[in-house]
Amino acid sequence: MPTVFCYGLALFVCSLVTQVIVWRSGPIKNQPARLAFIFLILPIFLMSICEASALSHPNLPPGTHWQSLCLAYLLDLSLSLAYMLVYSAVAAFSPSIAILERVEENMPQGLPREELVPPWFSDENLAGARHHNLVSNGLVSYRDANLVLEFKGRFVARCFLIFRRFLGLPDLAKG
Repeated sequence: MPTVFCYGLALFVCSLVTQVIVWRSGPIKNQPARLAFIFLILPIFLMSICEASALSHPNLPPGTHWQSLCLAYLLDLSLSLAYMLVYSAVAAFSPSIAILERVEENMPQGLPREELVPPWFSDENLAGARHHNLVSNGLVSYRDANLVLEFKGRFVARCFLIFRRFLGLPDLAKG
C-alpha cells in the first residue's frame, strides 16, 4: 500500500510540475483542455511508460499489478480534480485575497475601512476577466448586444444550480 501512495503522489507531482512549466511558458487559450490533458491523460501515459520499461528490464522488480495502478491513479485523480477546482481561484483575481493583501501591507497598524477599496476593484477586474473567459470558452456569446447562454453555458449553470439547491444554498442570480 505505501507503494501505491508514493506512486499516486509521484504521478500528481509530475503533472503539477508539467502544469507549472506550461503555465509559465505563456498563455494558453483553452485552459480546461490543458488541465484535463496534463492531470487526467498524462498520468495514464506515464504509468504505461513505467510499466513498459519495467517489463523490458528483467533486473528491475516486477511491475505493479493493475489493481495497484488503478489505486495509484485514483489517488492521482482525486488530487488532480481538487487542484483543478482550486486552480481557477488561484489564477483569477479574487477580491477576498486582494483585501487580505491590502490589509497585510498595512500591518501591524492595520488599514482604515475607508481606505479598503483600492482602485483595482474596477468593473474590469471584478467582472471583465470572468466575462472574457466565458466568451472565449464558448459558454456565452453576444446576440443583438445581449449576452446569451450557449449550450455549454446552460449545462454548467444548471449543474451548479442543482448542486446549490441540493446543498440548500440560495440561487446566486437572484441575489
